[in-house]
Amino acid sequence: MSGLKEISKAILPSRVLAALVHTQRRMTRIRVTSLPVLTESAFTAILTNDLGITDGDTVFIHSSIDHLNLGFPVGNVFSILQRIAGERGTLLFPTYPTPN
Repeated sequence: MSGLKEISKAILPSRVLAALVHTQRRMTRIRVTSLPVLTESAFTAILTNDLGITDGDTVFIHSSIDHLNLGFPVGNVFSILQRIAGERGTLLFPTYPTPN
C-alpha cells in the first residue's frame, strides 16, 4: 500500500492529495459516528467476557481508539485496561515511528 501512496504523492498535485486525505478522514468520522456508542461498561464487558482478559495477563494493545465511538473520555481506556490486567499484568502498546 505504501507504494501506491508514494506514487500518488509523486504524480498528484498537493491540493488533490490534501483533498483525498480530507475525504478519507471525513469518511472515517462518518463511519465511526454511525457505530453504536460504546459505554465504559460495554467496553469492560468486551475486554473481560469476550476477550477473556483477567488479572495478571499480558495484553498487547494494537488498536486505534479513533475508530471507536466511545461514550466516555478516552483517558478512561487506559485506566480500565490497568484495572482489568491488575498490578501483576502487563500492557504493551506497539509504536511505529515514521522516518523523517
